[in-house]
Amino acid sequence: MEGSSEMLTLTFKGHVVAPTFKFSEEMIDFGRVSYKFPIKKTVSLTNTSEVEITYAIRVPGDGRSLQNEFNITNDRGKLGKNEKQ
Repeated sequence: MEGSSEMLTLTFKGHVVAPTFKFSEEMIDFGRVSYKFPIKKTVSLTNTSEVEITYAIRVPGDGRSLQNEFNITNDRGKLGKNEKQ
């Protein structure tokens, strides 16, 4: 209250919703690939949570040499509830 020195207690109550997602493939097996012969694989990402998610996908360790070995299209973005990319 304005001008009052009395301490007030304010209690918040809520529910935390963690983002969850699922890839269409658990593992991507490229098999044997010869140098300079690109192989393309398509994998989908689905937001399985009740909230929008922001994502960024990368391959750990890629790009340590002069150029990346993997090219990921749509590697970052947002997905609404149950949306698929």
